[in-house]
Amino acid sequence: MEKIEDTVNLLSQLWKFVSDNAILSGLFLLFIGGICGSYFSQRSKIIQKRRLKKANKLLDKGYDERAKDMYSKIIMENKDDELLSSNACVGRAKTYLYAKIIDLNRAIDNANKAIEFNEENGEAYIIRGRAYSLKNDSIQALKDFTEAIEHVIKKKEYAYIYRGIEYSIQKDFNNAILNFNEALKLRPNSADALINRGKAYNKKGDYDNAFKDYEQVLKSKKRKADAFINRGNAYSEKGEDEKALVDYSKVIKLKPSLAYAMHNNRGLVYSKNNKTFDKAIEEYTMAIEKNNNYSDAYYNRGNSYLNLGEFDKAIEDFSSTIKLDSDPLAYNNRALVYLRQKEYEKAIQDHTTVINILPNSSIAYFNRGNTYDEKNDLKNAIEDFSMAIVLDKNFAMAYNNRGFSYLKLRDYDEAIENFTKAINLGLKHYIVYKNRQCAYLGKVDIQHANEDHKMVHELLLQFN
Repeated sequence: MEKIEDTVNLLSQLWKFVSDNAILSGLFLLFIGGICGSYFSQRSKIIQKRRLKKANKLLDKGYDERAKDMYSKIIMENKDDELLSSNACVGRAKTYLYAKIIDLNRAIDNANKAIEFNEENGEAYIIRGRAYSLKNDSIQALKDFTEAIEHVIKKKEYAYIYRGIEYSIQKDFNNAILNFNEALKLRPNSADALINRGKAYNKKGDYDNAFKDYEQVLKSKKRKADAFINRGNAYSEKGEDEKALVDYSKVIKLKPSLAYAMHNNRGLVYSKNNKTFDKAIEEYTMAIEKNNNYSDAYYNRGNSYLNLGEFDKAIEDFSSTIKLDSDPLAYNNRALVYLRQKEYEKAIQDHTTVINILPNSSIAYFNRGNTYDEKNDLKNAIEDFSMAIVLDKNFAMAYNNRGFSYLKLRDYDEAIENFTKAINLGLKHYIVYKNRQCAYLGKVDIQHANEDHKMVHELLLQFN
């Protein structure tokens, strides 16, 4: 405060000295104006940077809309400050990417604006890459993560991590691991890199290296729950079910908010064994009690009831799944239950819904074709099997089942052609040869019927 008073006193004395001279007084006022202008300009920048930090904190706390409004005001008021505006655009892009209702197009638009303001803003490329990844545009996502690696200065390891994750999505696990390795060179104990590398090793079936990565994470304080979850998944895939159950239980104690998901995971472990479906149902029920909007638990419990032959309960659970999430698998499995109950129209209706959701699914047409065949609606069955083959020309079972429908119609030539195609595609099962044998007998082609009979006998011996 004393320094300010001293400065004011000094300027007052100088003004008295130059005020009588027009030229000196003009220069003095210009000098004072420059000082004040510079001061207020710097002061304004400091204030705007503080506002940006405040907006970032709001975003971190989940106040998306308030953060978005603040970012927008910063951009509007600071268009001449390219760095500040670019960072604010990145922040606004995040509000669309992390919102409860994600808007990927707006996230990309804001990332584009951030890059227009500052091409060197590496974080903008990361955000845009993540948005493209969620849009299933892996090519553009990889381009952006590569750009990010070129431009990011702080926390460059995340650019490698996200590129590694994208390679994992593409099932290119070798390249994924190379990127996680680069991230770990920059930050040796990065839990994010270790967990994702562990997942990649897991997908490759390299469980030993996966376990090493999870163990390294467990030695630190960060992301222990994630490490236990992924180690549990690895144990389950490796067939070490008891160890998987122990890890999922540890997550329940460590992070109770994830209890519903862990009970579901424990249920999946028990579902692997036909003798423990009852235990699986208990776990799924606990998952539902913890979170009654968790559609996966209803779906999985429905499958367990289906396997136990408790069809009404299975239908109830698949219906609950559909109400929460229009999952085509739930429609498909409910249709399978209706088929077992010989409620053909309900089964066909559910299969048709699956086709409407997944119009390019050969399996969806194949399943509806089986229902038509069971109903003895052979014309529609053949049409659906044919559509399945159009969508997948190597679908051997579709050829076999279309052949069986033709066999029922006593169109033996078509039946033989379809069974032969199935066999040529590698479906060398005794049932297919048995079906073709029946078709040859229908044509009274005893020689070929006997040849297929011998194949049926040989395959049954191998089967037993």
